[in-house]
Amino acid sequence: MGKQAKNYLEDSESQALFKAAEMVPILRDYLTHYPGGGFRKIREAGRFKKMGVRAGVSDYFLPVARGAYHSLWVELKAMPLPGGKKTMPTKEQYEWRDLMLAEGNAAYIVRGWENVLQILLDYLALEPGQVLIVDDKHIL
Repeated sequence: MGKQAKNYLEDSESQALFKAAEMVPILRDYLTHYPGGGFRKIREAGRFKKMGVRAGVSDYFLPVARGAYHSLWVELKAMPLPGGKKTMPTKEQYEWRDLMLAEGNAAYIVRGWENVLQILLDYLALEPGQVLIVDDKHIL
């Protein structure tokens, strides 16, 4: 499977996530997607870098404090097609996650849009001081 096919899978999953998120008012109002990945011509990539776009920033940001956290960052990795290879997080994506955790945010790298949606909903249900406990089956 080529890089374009992998991106198409992630694009499809992102669209499914946002369609579901539209049904939850707080997600509809606050959940933001950062399209940092993808393929760009060298000139455009250089321009984006000068504007502050950086490698590794998570796909989704929810700037809402819940539980013991200031906000939530989530990187979505697509579920592979049957017989297909899994896309793996980059070193920069792990580094970004770790930076966000160190600053008191919840941050995850998750396989599958349904799993991302469940984390978002569980996060929103946290009471003050609670920590998010997630099924690590789909956490990378």
